[in-house]
Amino acid sequence: MDLKFENWKFLQQRLFTSEAHKRLEVVFSQRPEVELSRLFRNHNEPGNEVSDPEEVSIRLCADEWLAEVSLLFLGWLSGYASSTVDTPQAESILAILGHRSMRPYYESHYPVALPWLFRQQLQGELQIEPEQAPGAFEYFINLYERFKNDRELICFLNFLDGYQFGRGEATVGIETVADAFSNPDRIVDAIFKPKPQATALDEAIIGLLRFATFSTTLHEFLLECESMPMLQSGFWFFYAFWYREFKKDVKEVSVRAIQRASANVYDKGSQALASQSEQELDEIMTALTDGRYSNALIEIIPNETLGSLSFEIGLVSAPVQENEWVSRFSAYKNSSAAE
Repeated sequence: MDLKFENWKFLQQRLFTSEAHKRLEVVFSQRPEVELSRLFRNHNEPGNEVSDPEEVSIRLCADEWLAEVSLLFLGWLSGYASSTVDTPQAESILAILGHRSMRPYYESHYPVALPWLFRQQLQGELQIEPEQAPGAFEYFINLYERFKNDRELICFLNFLDGYQFGRGEATVGIETVADAFSNPDRIVDAIFKPKPQATALDEAIIGLLRFATFSTTLHEFLLECESMPMLQSGFWFFYAFWYREFKKDVKEVSVRAIQRASANVYDKGSQALASQSEQELDEIMTALTDGRYSNALIEIIPNETLGSLSFEIGLVSAPVQENEWVSRFSAYKNSSAAE
């Protein structure tokens, strides 16, 4: 039995049987291109706000689908699964991944590297050799499964990405979440409040704590992958959007919240523990946000590939050259590496 082929079948079946894939197939087969381009617009631009529940739902499906596509690429890159190149399934994936209305969504508006690299590989534009660490991929996918349905964690990430709840003076945003850590009793109240009674602020408070735990686990895992730098880089890029592209500085918000909690505990033992936690979180978040884990995967991409590729995208926005996105991709590199 070819274990890599069986693993590939598992990953591609996971993608094609997902509700996200089924829904996107219908969306891309039934909607005109102008409508699709509008649907996958950049919501950060004036007049492009996304509030319609159906649009929000479809865009969330797109995010989930891109994550599953990225797992296919990482499964191959780790030696866990065989390649999707030159398979019948590649055409079905490219029908969405390569669509001119979808590409701006993940290449320009909300840049994520792995789908971009996977598309190039499927189209024969990128040749790289996988590393052999199937066990690392198994751990990674289990980590992803553990957190992808974490309601409180997702709530915090939504706040971090600019979501607000309520109106007027009752509006709750990411600053409200950080401010809540000035009151230890408020944190305890959020943790022990019954879920049916939990507010968005309660969930975000818990979510920030979960995010700190997740970041610690991810950082420790990435350190274990030091002997596989290309795969280490790929694993980091799976979550790079969380650490590099949100509207708010994730390191600053997380550390500031812990600082406020530290300043409001009174016994010396708790103060020492809080201070140690603050320092450790600062070191972890620095490692996850300064780009040090990005270098290997960027450096193995041939310069001629980066410079020669171009494409026409966007019916609503102006066309974007692919090397413009590449420069942003390359900007993820650890700043200390250029010094």
